[in-house]
Amino acid sequence: MTNTLRLAALATTAVVLLGGCATMTRGTTVMWTVESNPAGATVETSTGWSCTTPCSRKLPRNGEFWVKVSKPGYKTANVHVDKRFYKGGAITFAGGPLSAGIDFNNGAAFDLAPNPLIVTLEPEAP
Repeated sequence: MTNTLRLAALATTAVVLLGGCATMTRGTTVMWTVESNPAGATVETSTGWSCTTPCSRKLPRNGEFWVKVSKPGYKTANVHVDKRFYKGGAITFAGGPLSAGIDFNNGAAFDLAPNPLIVTLEPEAP
């Protein structure tokens, strides 16, 4: 086999094995955003970090956590954020079982939902 044919075979193999690998195309983290109405609410998560809305943070795609959004004069909202299989997840399987296994293990096959998290806080009763 000539060098040109070997190179073509190698390139084709790489596309088949790696082309659908979500780890390479999507990464294992995602920018997650939380907004509130009214803005300026305190966000606390079960993973230990906090911020004031609106805010964003880069998080692992395969994480699950609780979010508490609070502001004086308003009822506190508690929301569960979970991982959901990426709707375009079929690309994960194009690389075969090894690629799919890697993507499921490191979280690249998932998205955080809801993202963005948009919370409308209800005023407390007078």
